[in-house]
Amino acid sequence: MATTSNSSTITKVMKKQNHSISSLNDVIANGDKTTEFLLHKKQENFNYLTVKILKEQQQQHLAGLHFQAMYDHLLFMPSIMLTLMTGILGILVKSTLVPSETTQTVFALCIAAIAVLSTFMQSLTKQVNFGGRAGFHESAATALKKLYEKTQLSSREAQYNSIYKALKTDTRLSVGSNLTHLIGAVEEEDSTADGSDEEGKNTAANVVPSPPEVENTASDSTKEPVDEKETTQESITSQYFQAVDGCNSVIPIKISHAFNMIDERVKLVNRSMLRDRNHSKVNWSEVLPAIYYQLTQTFLEHPTFPICLPQAEWSVNKALKDFKQSLESGEHNHADLASSLINRAEIISETMPLLNGDNYDVLV
Repeated sequence: MATTSNSSTITKVMKKQNHSISSLNDVIANGDKTTEFLLHKKQENFNYLTVKILKEQQQQHLAGLHFQAMYDHLLFMPSIMLTLMTGILGILVKSTLVPSETTQTVFALCIAAIAVLSTFMQSLTKQVNFGGRAGFHESAATALKKLYEKTQLSSREAQYNSIYKALKTDTRLSVGSNLTHLIGAVEEEDSTADGSDEEGKNTAANVVPSPPEVENTASDSTKEPVDEKETTQESITSQYFQAVDGCNSVIPIKISHAFNMIDERVKLVNRSMLRDRNHSKVNWSEVLPAIYYQLTQTFLEHPTFPICLPQAEWSVNKALKDFKQSLESGEHNHADLASSLINRAEIISETMPLLNGDNYDVLV
């Protein structure tokens, strides 16, 4: 019964729009242009949040690697060597291997000089605090990585639950609560899944993910009031700033400048050339993460990294050059799997349906 009802709904949408359904938004909007526009803007805002999280996470990770290398190679290892040399010279001075008093005096002076240098190194280590700064950045990078993955997985899970409940309860697929306020919450909506009067309403489990809400006001009136303070504490933005504010160290200027520069170049050179910016065929939320990863790889493969950071101009130019080369198809491009799999796509789709039609639902 549920399948028949939803099939008829989909058929109506197809007849009204005169084209096949390409995403869940086509089913939700049901041909209404205003709803389609709001859903599109909703997803744009959600994508902006995830891209911003990934950008900051990559910067924090590179900064953590840089400061940890500075601490290990410039401060910690030299201090260990100085301490080791002091111990060896101290043993030689007291042993019979160096009978000459002049040599023993030289060794004693060397021990004193090394002790002074070692004290200076320890004071410098405490002052610059490279080890502590590395810990701050790595902690922030880990928290942002978890938030990014949680956002992506929660989005897919909520989408699955929305489709499942719509089919099971024979109700129309709709947009429910704001996903940005539910990422950190522990949802227990499944306890009312069977035989409950709440099924089919716009609950957290019956949500098509993406940011700002587009909710049914009639359904909102039946919801229990939510504590605004608790909701804010669980939002994506609050978790993002909690991770960033917990880092008491500034990201090196060469890293932050490189990421900001590549962002502005993409906006200025590419987006400004689009004739219709509101209906662009380029989904920049899918492009920017790949560019950020390419820029991170440019830093990692530099010969002097992580002790010394490359110039931002060089990093950006090389990252964009390598990224453009990766978009070219051909045998030299090892990421070009489509041309090699296209002849087997029909067979693969029978055993591995995940590879067939997974277009990530651009508007959902």
